[in-house]
Formats: sequence, structure tokens, C-alpha cells
Amino acid sequence: MTYAFPTLATRPVAEPKTVYTVASGDLRLATNLKTWAMQQQVEAEFAQAVNALGWQVKRAHGVDPETGHGFIDNQRRGMDIFASIPLDAPWSSSRPSGSTATTSSPACATTPARSSSSRTSRATSRASWACSTSPDP
Repeated sequence: MTYAFPTLATRPVAEPKTVYTVASGDLRLATNLKTWAMQQQVEAEFAQAVNALGWQVKRAHGVDPETGHGFIDNQRRGMDIFASIPLDAPWSSSRPSGSTATTSSPACATTPARSSSSRTSRATSRASWACSTSPDP
């Protein structure tokens, strides 16, 4: 009996000064469709804030033409998307505004955390944190 080893996929190298984003969704299609327009607005505001700091945003996954939204809506899709993000890309778990990195790992931003402030200032705050704590490539 022979065993065929799977071919390992090669991952791309991170682009300089690039924040890779993902949008985690819901298992319910109706919920994802209902909130997709607001997600696009938040992502656009976040990208503006990141761009103002001299960085660029690259979405790690596109819109699924079958569902009509760009959320990660199941575990398999999430696994595939995260497997395609460059290993050397800055990363972070979602951190509250005003926090600082506590490890030597580089950090990048995720969508803004909820707070009582406006969406734009949250995006700017999160982008500022992401780009100020990540090492220059």
C-alpha cells in the first residue's frame, strides 16, 4: 500500500506596509446579506485611515458570487482564506483601543472594535494602532 503525500501549497510573501483584512460573518445567509452594505462602508473607512498612515489594505478574500457577500461564512472557507495569507504578514487578534502590543509579534488591524465613538474615529484609532505597532518592512 502506498500513501500519496499531499502537495504543500506555497504562500505568498507579504507586500510591504500592507494590512491584510478578513471579515468574519455568520452562518445565516440572511444576516450576512443584511449587513454586507454596512461592512463595505466600515472597510472603506478603515482603508482610508490606514492609507492616511502610509499603509495599504488588502482584503484576504473576495465576495462569493454564489452568496453575494464577502463574509467568511463557514469554517472550511475560513481555513482556506487564512491558509492564503502570507505567513510574514503583520497579525493581531482584535485588541481594544488604546492597548499596546505585549509580545514581539508584529500586529495588524482587524475591523474596528465597538465603542461609543463614531465609526470613522474608531477606524482611525485602530489603523493608527496597527500601523504604529507593526515594524517597517
